[in-house]
Amino acid sequence: PRLLTLWFSFTELPEDDGAAVAAGEKTRLGQHKETLTVEMEKLARRLGMCKWYPCLPQLASRTQHSYSRTRNILALLLRDLLVTFPQHAIWHISTLLSSLSKPRKEFGLVVLQNAKKKVQGDPNAAELLEEAAQLFKSLIQLSKNFPQDKHNRKMRHRITPLSALWIVPTQAALQMVWPVPDSGVTQSVPLSSPAAGGAGHSCVTSRPYFPSDQMILAKFKDVAEVCTSKARPKILTVYTVCGKSLRFLCKQEKSGDLRKDARMMEVNTVVNRLMQGEPEGRKRSLRLRTYSVICLNEECGILEFIPHTKTVRSVITDAHTQIAPRKVIPFHKDVFEGFLAFQKQYEYDLDGMASAYRTHILDWYRPFFHRWFLHRFSDPTEWLEARLNFTRSTAVWSAVGHVMGLGDRHTENMLLDETTAEMCHVDFDCLFDKGLVLQRPEIVPFRLTPNLVDAMGVTGVEGCFRRSME
Repeated sequence: PRLLTLWFSFTELPEDDGAAVAAGEKTRLGQHKETLTVEMEKLARRLGMCKWYPCLPQLASRTQHSYSRTRNILALLLRDLLVTFPQHAIWHISTLLSSLSKPRKEFGLVVLQNAKKKVQGDPNAAELLEEAAQLFKSLIQLSKNFPQDKHNRKMRHRITPLSALWIVPTQAALQMVWPVPDSGVTQSVPLSSPAAGGAGHSCVTSRPYFPSDQMILAKFKDVAEVCTSKARPKILTVYTVCGKSLRFLCKQEKSGDLRKDARMMEVNTVVNRLMQGEPEGRKRSLRLRTYSVICLNEECGILEFIPHTKTVRSVITDAHTQIAPRKVIPFHKDVFEGFLAFQKQYEYDLDGMASAYRTHILDWYRPFFHRWFLHRFSDPTEWLEARLNFTRSTAVWSAVGHVMGLGDRHTENMLLDETTAEMCHVDFDCLFDKGLVLQRPEIVPFRLTPNLVDAMGVTGVEGCFRRSME
């Protein structure tokens, strides 16, 4: 990726010598550009496609590069990646095929057409590339459509049945696994074999580069669930050939960009690799929970649904209303309006604002989060393990979120795994300190409310949380 960044940046530099350009002569910068381009062309031919696949998102993001020869190399690389790994690369190319930018869309369609010409001898790959545009169009329509009745939580839709063997786009399926260096010659496994869950097709894919237990998409459920959050995403159920059912979130971000979520998942993957390379990180099993984000265009996409998770808001609400009901919780809107009132009243008096917060808010919303752990994990060993998982994952997300300038961390963007108590964050549109320029700036580096501290045990932030942060 670093080499690609240098290549893209250097060939994008403008040539300032106008006299030389007008005379048809190459400037010194132009000569260096040409030399670098020739070397990159050689590298594109010499390196195997398995070396280029991990860089696919970076390649797809620079298709509108200002230097024409760089664009030509990108077109060849994307075409060859589609030919070599059609079932995996097509999900990364989807953002080009349905892009809202006309030049990007035209570039993607040209790449797709060139790839179709080279896969004529592979029936499944040819059929898959033929179905791609229609499938992505149907998924985008599902993201944009809503039921006429706002209170209706179900919505019928229809996605044309697929004839080709499509890989279910989970993160585990799309992430390349490097073979052991001394494992011998790379072998290819036909997708029609029982191990691939095929159904008579004769497509061949390079199995050593991807997990061998990949699931093949059989059909989509024709009824989607509509979520109650502000964006009202839809939960789409996918059935696989092996009989499993997986769920994906079909979402439209009118004011955001799902490509930020996809890039953040790549950052999290790098952070996980770094933490696993450290003895202390391995000892504590520190990691960031990641998931697949497929961008269909700049606004719409599908996200891998994380199983067994609930929003932190719903978990804390359960702890207040069901597990430990001491007071009747007032209507949230009333509390919010009161909060805004004393926030305006004590705008320049931080001590007075803190006192009013403790009196008017904490008196109603006492920290009861620890009771959820006692209720959910009755075995002492499970309870201790769950508390450690929660504290460590909260610490890692807080540290990474602070470095990345991550904002908008309300309790519906924070998920909790009900089986392990591991924290997971979603919705990464508010990045790079964007929260500081909002109408009401977010001045805290990360979310650490009394309820979150309450779940960490008697030591609070001075125990496992601080050690994990350090």
